[in-house]
Amino acid sequence: MRIRSKLFILIFFIIIIIILLGNIVFARYYKKITDIQNNFSISEPIFKIEKLSDYALFNDYNKYSGNKEYFFKVKNYEVEEGVKRVSEVNFFYTIKIINSNNYFPIRCELYDVDTNTLILRDTILTEKIFVAKDIEYEKNYKLSVVWDDEKEISGDRANVDVEVNAYQSKT
Repeated sequence: MRIRSKLFILIFFIIIIIILLGNIVFARYYKKITDIQNNFSISEPIFKIEKLSDYALFNDYNKYSGNKEYFFKVKNYEVEEGVKRVSEVNFFYTIKIINSNNYFPIRCELYDVDTNTLILRDTILTEKIFVAKDIEYEKNYKLSVVWDDEKEISGDRANVDVEVNAYQSKT
């Protein structure tokens, strides 16, 4: 009986010492642990597409209305309350032109407005375009829709869509 009570007291003191030592160690390193957590932040990606012209100009499109042009801009920054924030993430983006009506006889051409360079014709997807982090990027584009056939047919803007997709770079 006496051995059991001594063993019980010994185990009780060991448990108390473990609890006290755990608190002392935690208190000693608490500031370092919270400093690490407070200094951790996640990079913020910013990717904006702005329309520069009214998309409604494609309404009632037919062979007599001539070429239609739609302007838009891709950028990696935003301005909120006078403060400009630039993307903290490298990324690639592609531009896809979708003619949802196969019988709609048009040809879509995508131009870089700044250099007046033809980027896309008769294909539906651009190559990947790289945008570096922390450097302000802005690119203006023009989508030109050209009537490509002499058929008596008309369509509306629901037949032509512009899709811009961004992919985060692994570097």
